Amino acid sequence: MTLRELYKIGIESLKCKSDLILLMENVFGIDKLHLITSGNEPVKNVDIFFEYLERVKNGEPIQYVIGETEFLGIKLKVGKGVFIPRQETELLVKIVSDILGDDFSGNIVDLCSGSGAISIYLKRRFESSNVWAIEKSEKAFKFLVENAEANNVELNCVLGDIFEELQKFENETFDLIISNPPYVKTKDIEFLDKNVKFEPKMALDGGDDGLDFYRKIIKFWKEKLKPEALIAFELGINQHSEVFDIMSESEFENIRIFDDFSGIRRIIIGSKS
Repeated sequence: MTLRELYKIGIESLKCKSDLILLMENVFGIDKLHLITSGNEPVKNVDIFFEYLERVKNGEPIQYVIGETEFLGIKLKVGKGVFIPRQETELLVKIVSDILGDDFSGNIVDLCSGSGAISIYLKRRFESSNVWAIEKSEKAFKFLVENAEANNVELNCVLGDIFEELQKFENETFDLIISNPPYVKTKDIEFLDKNVKFEPKMALDGGDDGLDFYRKIIKFWKEKLKPEALIAFELGINQHSEVFDIMSESEFENIRIFDDFSGIRRIIIGSKS
């Protein structure tokens, strides 16, 4: 079969042009230009293409199917058991990086690190900084370590619960605490899109009101921040007011909220008084 014939079959199954092109690029080792200009070429690996196509059609995230994703130009390996980083998290690290400035060289801790997207990006951006990445899931932690090695960055990778591991940092203080924590309400998880349900529940479940991790991180990790240091979170939809109040009650100052690409109040950043 030719690339053009496979494309026609694929678009009828997936309906999403970008997913199909990504799938074909991965399976056949081509780029988009090659697909356009050489569509009449016969190809191999057709069985693999149809296997992958069926998996995506059944709702499995395409990132899991091809085994990787991209985060601000960084290639990350992903698969079952690790949360797939989104554009909203890209916005979080870009905003934080701009606030820190090019000369930043302090201590950073990334809580609920998952694939390591946040910590790897920040370590590459601020090479002289010290970055800790803490992740509880053993499956996700394997991806975290592998991604750090693949991107040639030195992270302090910690396998464990972010609250139980706090005691290990009695001699450390931080210039930035950053997190994209679980923030979906427990009762809402069953109503998420089918492809999201393939991702680990641990990375989604934020408790009854979705705010458990914000409360606990602010309560237990605040003491590890230096004066005027930053704490930064990604937010779920309509959580900005409540998290703002939690931070204000804990005496954080200069609290700023930023919108994402859809106008949703998605990022919140404050500084320790």
